Amino acid sequence: MSATDSSDVLVIGGGIAGCSAAYFLSLLGAKVTVLDRDGVAVHASGMAAGGLSPLEGEHIPGTLSDFALRSYRLHLGLWEELAERSDVKFSPRIVPWIRVALSEDDLPDLESSYFSFDGVEGFSASRLDARAVPEMESRISPEVIGGVYLYGNAAVDSHALSLALMTAAEAMGTTFVRAEVTGLRAGTGSVEVDAGSQTLCAGAVVVAAGPWTTNVLGTIGVHVPVRPLKGEILRLDPPGPMFRHDIAYPGGEAHPKPDGLVWVAATVAEAGFDTQTTDAARETLMADAARAIPALAKSTVVEQTACLRPVSPDGLPVIGRVPGQDRVYVVSGAGKKGILFGPAMGKAVSDLVISGRTDLPVGEFTPDRFA
Repeated sequence: MSATDSSDVLVIGGGIAGCSAAYFLSLLGAKVTVLDRDGVAVHASGMAAGGLSPLEGEHIPGTLSDFALRSYRLHLGLWEELAERSDVKFSPRIVPWIRVALSEDDLPDLESSYFSFDGVEGFSASRLDARAVPEMESRISPEVIGGVYLYGNAAVDSHALSLALMTAAEAMGTTFVRAEVTGLRAGTGSVEVDAGSQTLCAGAVVVAAGPWTTNVLGTIGVHVPVRPLKGEILRLDPPGPMFRHDIAYPGGEAHPKPDGLVWVAATVAEAGFDTQTTDAARETLMADAARAIPALAKSTVVEQTACLRPVSPDGLPVIGRVPGQDRVYVVSGAGKKGILFGPAMGKAVSDLVISGRTDLPVGEFTPDRFA
């Protein structure tokens, strides 16, 4: 195969991180080609529940707090911008939450949520006693012993948001190529990427290959430890009117969607690259949901999905230039916060590729921490 000059930057991966990188690189004037074997947002980015919850999660409060809130603010700024640059509708919205406790053991989580939201600009929280919870949502179990009402989180259609980012990037000149990447070769002046039947050449490459990141970087002898973490979600068609709140309960979450479905999320399993749905996951998800929201037991299961989230050993994202490779960058490892972090990860790596610096707080997420 002969190498052909194609782009300033090649992005490997068509999930939300890769689509975001392509979008922000295009805004900065770069000529970009995105490569993916299966298409845009076919894997985790297209199956995620789409919640944007910046105040809770692994390392929040903690190392990820600032980055999570900056990621959230970036999302809000993107909504109008993408609406102008793309005709893909991705259903952005602010969603009210109710978190409930079913036993005394669950009460500390309620207090933690309350204090996470209380006092943060744009967010609010209020405590609910056992009588107030069913008054807000009558289909929640009368067995609840308390709850909190949380306001400020957002949600999007994750698949559509990825498509919107890609179509906006394409309108600025980005090219999407459906091809499997089988090798990289990084030289002093360029990077060559073997993709399908051709070899493409660019000034830099961004590896945004999700749980396959380790495999791609392994072709140039670089080890960045990102592994797959399996998650399964149920899409339910429940009886009765639409739910008005997202509901968090011990063992899971119920996310009402604009089309009337409720997505029940999500399992966590170390299963390698297995993406088969399982009866055990379905039964667990349904049992936890029905205990907190009995009406969901009468739902029709419309679809069950399984995807692979990319996670790093320390649970933090991986963003930055690959050690020893001046022209190779990586964005991966967002885990369960992939949709929240995706645009900020894409912007940060775009800044680094073009100018060598970014104002986003990613200094603790560089891949050289694994060297």
